Amino acid sequence: MKPKYNPLIILITGFPINMVRAYFFIYLPILVNNQAGSSELALSMSIAGALSLIFSFSGGLIADSLGRKPMAVLSVFSMIPTLGLLLMKNPLAIMLSLILFHSIGIFFSPGTTALIAESTEEKIRGRVFSLVHVSSTVAWIIGPMLTNWIIKKLGFVYVLYVVLVMLFILSLFRLMLVETLPKKRPLNGVTSEIKKNIISSIKNSDFRKLLNTPLAPLALLFCLSAFISSCFNTFLYPYLDSWMKLDSDVIVNVFSASRFFVLVAYFVAGFMVDYLSPKKTFIVDILGDSITMTLFALLSKYAPTYSLIFLALSGLFGEALSNIAYSVYTSKHQKEYLATAYGTLNTLPGLIGIFAPVIWGALWRVDPWLTILAASMMTFVGLFFAIMVKE
Repeated sequence: MKPKYNPLIILITGFPINMVRAYFFIYLPILVNNQAGSSELALSMSIAGALSLIFSFSGGLIADSLGRKPMAVLSVFSMIPTLGLLLMKNPLAIMLSLILFHSIGIFFSPGTTALIAESTEEKIRGRVFSLVHVSSTVAWIIGPMLTNWIIKKLGFVYVLYVVLVMLFILSLFRLMLVETLPKKRPLNGVTSEIKKNIISSIKNSDFRKLLNTPLAPLALLFCLSAFISSCFNTFLYPYLDSWMKLDSDVIVNVFSASRFFVLVAYFVAGFMVDYLSPKKTFIVDILGDSITMTLFALLSKYAPTYSLIFLALSGLFGEALSNIAYSVYTSKHQKEYLATAYGTLNTLPGLIGIFAPVIWGALWRVDPWLTILAASMMTFVGLFFAIMVKE
């Protein structure tokens, strides 16, 4: 089998996986908030951020040393113990499940992303990434509603057992992937070479020159995004559930509606990146995300029903366009250590993720609405970093 089929294998096996992931993305924060409390929820997300800091960079190094294929396979298999903890039915196990759910996946992400990038030609890379993400987004649209409906019919525990078996089978299918790393390299050799390059860059460059490197604006943009996202990942669904008093079915439907718009954005993203530029794509994405989320936050207090329209529309921005632009832009500017580059760009946001949920949690206890509004308006700052991105 040729490497060009790797994206197709990831697309097919990833569809059912993302259906499950979408449901638990909504369900786990609500479950922890209800059974353990908002403080424990914030603590869990902070721990997840700390682990992400370790997992992201180390995952990239291992993928550049031992290969991309093992990371793509284990990204599926690792979900089995993560979701299996829910069978223990106690607050501590549920918190641990949430921590792993939001952290361990990032360990395998750099290698999987590098596998897709290296399996496609540069001129169509944006559209290939779009196709893979379109498939996963369709799964995120129907996943929460379908999983929620099946659970109501069959029961949570039974469905969870079925999910665990399915994940094991899908991890076996990913063994068909073809390795794209030309030659395995000793892990200590990769680490030493990267360390030497970093030290050399710092010695020979001043701070201004470092900021002018192609990947520096992405690092700054990712740090800001991580700080803002930690608020929404931690408190958006509890905000809809506890503060806006929305029924669980309404929350799931709004989430699925937003994923539909994410799907639309992914269709467009690849063409924007391939035919325009990653920089223009970043600017459009951040501007749209800032406007829609700020309108949602404002209207959630004064016109709650209408606010849900803008929450759904926010799916057009804040994810699809930036994800495709980031994947393609990085692959163009770093080829030898691509997985490490992907991992490094996620490491700094991981550092932000350690303390950000605690800050948002303190503000949440003062005023939940103000918390969501502050995070939404802060998104506008990202425009300055997007403008710094090189064509």
